[in-house]
Parts: sequence; structure tokens; C-alpha cells
Amino acid sequence: MKRILLSAFVLLVVFASASELRAEPAAKELIEQAEAKRKEAAAIGFEWRETASLIKSARAALESGQEAEAVNFAGQALQEGEQALAQGKYMQQNWESLVPKP
Repeated sequence: MKRILLSAFVLLVVFASASELRAEPAAKELIEQAEAKRKEAAAIGFEWRETASLIKSARAALESGQEAEAVNFAGQALQEGEQALAQGKYMQQNWESLVPKP
């Protein structure tokens, strides 16, 4: 029984340490993905107003050691970038249907 508990404890420590080690790269990766989506949306003229400030907040949180906050901000920015890109693509394909007819 002691051996099982010791094994479980060791596994718990290993997985907890591994998740902490992945937190910063995950935040950095999310920030990079969000920045790429922001640039894509900006290239077609549909960058949303808050996306850049969310990315800036994510970078600041990461620099101050708040990985969870950085992931949160970067995730929001990535979602906004994806939505802005989808909006831009939709408008490129459907703009004519939105123009009032005489």
C-alpha cells in the first residue's frame, strides 16, 4: 500500500512539474498565434480594436511571471483574431448582398 501511495505521489509531482514547465511556452505560443491572426485580419482590413491591447496585456503578464493571466489574455486575443478574420472573409464574399438596392 505504501508503495502504491509513493508511486502516486511521485507521478503527481512529475506531472505537476511538467505542467508548470509547459505554461510559459504555451503562453508564448498562444501570443504568437494571436499576433499572426491579428496580422491576417489587419491585412484584409478587419482587425478588431481590442486584439492588439489583449496581446500587449498577455506579453506584460508573461514578463511579470503571471503565466495563467498571459494564457487568458492571449487566448482572448486569438479568439478575437479568428473571429475578425472570419468576419473579413464573410464580408469579402457577401458584401454585395449588404448594399441597399435602389
